[in-house]
Amino acid sequence: MNRLHIITSLILPPVIICGNTLPLITDVATIRTDSSVIISFEAADIDDDSLSFRLAFGGEEIKL
Repeated sequence: MNRLHIITSLILPPVIICGNTLPLITDVATIRTDSSVIISFEAADIDDDSLSFRLAFGGEEIKL
């Protein structure tokens, strides 16, 4: 399992997940003192070099 943490200032949870793997989101509500959000998820059966997908937050998108 590959575990990644995304830190974002967007408060909305991700609504679209797409790409070469389907990650399991384990925590979308870790709010830090600077009002950013830590999004944690795990993705199985992939190499770190091949991890590429997008998380969409309303009209904004983070691409990894």
